[in-house]
Amino acid sequence: MATLYPILHNMLPLVIVTLVVWAVMHARQQPLWAEAYRRLAHNPLALMALGIICLYGVIAVLDSLRWSDAQIRGTEDRAWIACLHRCRRSGRIPRLWPR
Repeated sequence: MATLYPILHNMLPLVIVTLVVWAVMHARQQPLWAEAYRRLAHNPLALMALGIICLYGVIAVLDSLRWSDAQIRGTEDRAWIACLHRCRRSGRIPRLWPR
């Protein structure tokens, strides 16, 4: 099951994208939506805005996908937690930006 977890984790965003693409393609065949798409195609500013919205959607989907191995990520998380515990014991908080 541990080896299937990254695959299952990535399935939900891919299923959502598939359903959205199917809904858009199905809506194009309806007369009311076909008229809306035709009007949208004649407005360059609306197409630019739609492109930006699609770019945000692509970034959101790519952000939700798991790209790294779970074992490597767990090691990084443990190292970060150990660093925080050392800083708490010493009474110092690491400064990210100098004053």
